[in-house]
Amino acid sequence: MTVIARLGAFLAIVLLAAGCTTTSPGESKPAPSASDESDRPREITLDDIDPCTLLRQSDHNTFSIAGPAEPGEDDHGNAQCVWNTDGGFIDITLVTHEGFETPKGGLADVEAADPIEGFPARNLTLTENEHSCFTDVDVAEGQYLTTHVGRYSDSDTDPSPCEYSYQLAESVMSTLVP
Repeated sequence: MTVIARLGAFLAIVLLAAGCTTTSPGESKPAPSASDESDRPREITLDDIDPCTLLRQSDHNTFSIAGPAEPGEDDHGNAQCVWNTDGGFIDITLVTHEGFETPKGGLADVEAADPIEGFPARNLTLTENEHSCFTDVDVAEGQYLTTHVGRYSDSDTDPSPCEYSYQLAESVMSTLVP
């Protein structure tokens, strides 16, 4: 094999390994990532949104809100809003430091949920706490909405924590999706 043939073969391997595809001479773009293949109908970016504005006042009775909203941030700096309820708490977190596709294995039991407003959703139950459930909704590349319901004890009259968290996510999404 000549030096030019070897150089050509090496260059082809390097370009394939880099994951680039050429769309026209001089332009290349990264190969599609897993997040590019999302089933979300469109992107709703969460930048500059106050999560405390996403739960309508008319829904406060539905979720047994027992006090004012408490705005803040989670451990990753994501905007969060927490409400105390009659039997626990609920919160809404706008996750902007990682995408929906980030693995959650080991931290929680993950179950796919029905899409909300057409956006992919999942429920996460902490392996050591059946009184708590998170619902994640894939709203944009590198961002997702999380609702969380935590109860202080079992309830015979309220829905399960995951049903409750999913209902909260539905309410929030109805605010985000006009």
